[in-house]
Amino acid sequence: MKFILQDITNIKKENIILTIKKSDSRKKLLRWIYEVITDFEYSSITFTRSIFILDKYVQKKGMTHENYQLIGISSLFVAAKYEEPKILKVEDYVIVTDNTFTKEQILEMEIEILKIFDFSLNFPLPYDYVKPEELNKLDVKLTDKEKRALIYGIIAYSLEKEDRCEGAYIIYLKALRMLNDLLYYGMDKDISFYLSNVIDYQCLKVFSAKY
Repeated sequence: MKFILQDITNIKKENIILTIKKSDSRKKLLRWIYEVITDFEYSSITFTRSIFILDKYVQKKGMTHENYQLIGISSLFVAAKYEEPKILKVEDYVIVTDNTFTKEQILEMEIEILKIFDFSLNFPLPYDYVKPEELNKLDVKLTDKEKRALIYGIIAYSLEKEDRCEGAYIIYLKALRMLNDLLYYGMDKDISFYLSNVIDYQCLKVFSAKY
């Protein structure tokens, strides 16, 4: 886990439980999912795919206060199967909801989600538009790998600012605008929350020192 946001990310599975079934707050749900992927050691790409899945499902089927978290954790379960080389058991997903939902409910929701997508999750993500020339434009003392991680984190952050995912390319463009603001104004705690999972403390320290 990363040192810079130790209070958020350096936590045990049993301590990241956040029951949000009575709230329709998108920001609250997305931050909870991000804490889960951090604890599970999943990538920010898995996070983003899960949010695209979540938004598509809600757009098609709607949601209630009671099932919003179920849709969210099930979307992550589905996205991880697509993106991650190694995934956790469904029982681990049950645990992080404080047993609010059962294994059977998550598996049933998985099927509902897959039906919405006709069992194909091969849709574009904002990351697909991150090209080497874009990395070269970043005037910051980071390697290309670290620059890419920085952009990935900002893409994840940008999803929180939307009512829903509009489209991969639109989200990418908005993330670039946010990155420009970040380079000019510096980093705030909201952005740092999403960067903690993709870029290490020393890199953030160098970045913050320059801006």
